[in-house]
Amino acid sequence: MIRMDNPGISAWNKITNIVLLNLLVIATSIPIVTMGASLTAMHHVLYRMMRNEDGYLLKDYFAAFKQNFKKATILWLIMLGVLVILAVDVWFVVAGAGKVPGWLVGIILVTCIVLVMWMMYVFPLQARFENTIKNTIKNAGIVMVLNLPRSVMMLLAYLLPFVVVGLSYSALIVLFFCGFTLPACAACFLYRKVFERIEKSNKESNEADF
Repeated sequence: MIRMDNPGISAWNKITNIVLLNLLVIATSIPIVTMGASLTAMHHVLYRMMRNEDGYLLKDYFAAFKQNFKKATILWLIMLGVLVILAVDVWFVVAGAGKVPGWLVGIILVTCIVLVMWMMYVFPLQARFENTIKNTIKNAGIVMVLNLPRSVMMLLAYLLPFVVVGLSYSALIVLFFCGFTLPACAACFLYRKVFERIEKSNKESNEADF
């Protein structure tokens, strides 16, 4: 008789859930505008998985998707606007290769890195804490700065898939199955302790305004 609490079975369940979750994120992000809700739901499920609070993946995912849809969509549209501006800045540097002053390239690069690290915390915070859009954005910046080493490691985790694809386009098939969830798992492992400290300091309220 196979025991469901067997470590091998448990690990296999985690892997299949990560793959299924990745496919869900892709499927629900196809309209583009819904990507914020998809990423928020993903972080909600991953956080529960990290705390061994696994429930029904499909039910938990779509419940979080629905619950956070409005705020997550607004947050995503704001972030999308920022990403477009960053893309234009990068294009400006690349197109003017050798003509853009070094100090300006440095400013643009640092700005891009800081803003991306800032945005990494937006959807995890939205998934875990009830708050206003303004406070979620503000708190993402605070958490990023106060946990800078973790933020840098999270950034590296999110950049790794792009590096892998750059080395071999055949890796795209792997990214199809875990390109969103695997880096997010690593990020969740890093920010989980931070969020638990926030939750501990906000026992009487679930609003993470600190």
